[in-house]
Amino acid sequence: MRNLLFAPRRDPARVKCDDDKVVVAQCDIAVAYTQAELFGHDEPPRYLKVLDPVTQQWRYFRQIGNLYGSASSGKRWEVTLNKFLKSPEIGLQQGKNEPCAFYHPTRDMFILTYCDDLLCRGKLSDIKWFFDKLGMTFNIKPPAYLSRTDMMDHLGIVFFEAEEGTYLSMQNYVEVMCQRLSIDINKYRQKPRHLPMSAPISDLQPCTPEECKRFMSAAGMVGWISGTGRPECRVYHSRVSQYMAAPVKGALKAVMGIVKYLASTSTMCLFQPWWDAKDPELLKWRFFSDSDQSSNPEVVAKRKSQLSYIALRGKAPIAFGSKCSAVQLPPGYDSFGVDHHGLGKP
Repeated sequence: MRNLLFAPRRDPARVKCDDDKVVVAQCDIAVAYTQAELFGHDEPPRYLKVLDPVTQQWRYFRQIGNLYGSASSGKRWEVTLNKFLKSPEIGLQQGKNEPCAFYHPTRDMFILTYCDDLLCRGKLSDIKWFFDKLGMTFNIKPPAYLSRTDMMDHLGIVFFEAEEGTYLSMQNYVEVMCQRLSIDINKYRQKPRHLPMSAPISDLQPCTPEECKRFMSAAGMVGWISGTGRPECRVYHSRVSQYMAAPVKGALKAVMGIVKYLASTSTMCLFQPWWDAKDPELLKWRFFSDSDQSSNPEVVAKRKSQLSYIALRGKAPIAFGSKCSAVQLPPGYDSFGVDHHGLGKP
């Protein structure tokens, strides 16, 4: 998604010919599951039981197509949509590493699918052609185009364009998170905070059942935010998530500290300036990663390695992550991996 949004492109407002503008757009397919291919004659029959509100008798209907709530409804819709996208008429190629990504080799058009939501990037003329073909096959809602005057909300992630470039914001989601956690976001906006967790969690007293629910909810929302538009929180979310199996009060305090930091910096965005042929730096990829030995200080991590990486395209983070390595030191080894078996006490 970030690669589609932040791949270098010229400012559409400064491109004279509308058809040559490279735009970002999205389209929602209405009641998508019900538009999946009908059941075949060779498939087992399926029935729907409905209580008649007048006669109070059960009525039985045989299904001829997909319905929401069916175990196979999501898969059937995926097969139907992918079949259309890869058809000779459309000509998209499906990604092998990411099956939800599609590319048109001659039109240089990208499509990302998420259930019934399609995020598209390409020349305006090609995007309109695709939406016309899509509307001839499925019942779709009016497409939305990203522009200076129209922001775009895609799965809770807000895209917007400005004079200087393209932005990705998680502000709306942060505000919803604070509301659900009963945190006054205005209190923390007045004075930006620094990220907590400079030291390992020390309060290992188990959380109460109510505190466990609060911890799980906060950790889940922080995980979504840090994995989409706030990469600086990724390593801290990884550390607190080590306590998901058995939450402790110190972990709850730490994750709430991350929430308060996000509340105080809710307007921070990912950004990519408009591409100019005079600035080749925006076309470059840069990759950074760390390689350490037993750096995670959390008690539950048992001195596992904490590994992080980030990939930048131009000035925008495209891929990033942080996780605790599955490798841990066996008993008898110190934090540097030195074998102390058989050694006496100093």
